[in-house]
Amino acid sequence: MTSIPANDLRALGDVCAVVEGYSRALGGCLAPDVRIWLASPEQGLTAAIESASGVAAGTRALARLAPSDVTMVASVRSDRACWAEVARQAGGVAESCIAGLTYDRGGRVCRLVWLRAPLVPSFEASAGDGAPDARPVLESYLEALMNSRFREAADVWMGKIRERRADSTADTYASCLRNQVLLQLGELRLG
Repeated sequence: MTSIPANDLRALGDVCAVVEGYSRALGGCLAPDVRIWLASPEQGLTAAIESASGVAAGTRALARLAPSDVTMVASVRSDRACWAEVARQAGGVAESCIAGLTYDRGGRVCRLVWLRAPLVPSFEASAGDGAPDARPVLESYLEALMNSRFREAADVWMGKIRERRADSTADTYASCLRNQVLLQLGELRLG
């Protein structure tokens, strides 16, 4: 697993540009039969997953996230997939997003997953403590994403949530994940 070289970021850059609000034709980087899933950041009964098929419908779905300020935080790739952590700011609301792109044999995006969550504030270290290096955690998480089904990656994510959130909050996350997200995406192959 390595960081994506700059010349391999074209498709991800084009997707982020549409999310930012730039009109850009995604037809060159998307396969004609591309499937796109966009998760809302809401929790509980208001959470939703939008699905779109095809270049035009997928572009319209991504454009509904605009206007946004998007910053790529980190990315990893394999020969067939790319995953990136993206910080998104829209309408005064900050989000942490995970974008996953899977490529067909021709190098075009055949599947795109855009997961959204409210931005989690960064860890505040006291004067005597050093903040832990989060990069190994992110890389192990993204490696699990590359080599698993969505359900397995969600289990890893829920483990991290249970470490950092109150039991009642983690139970709510788990319920939403189980009843809304995994029903649609649980068996989706990620890598």
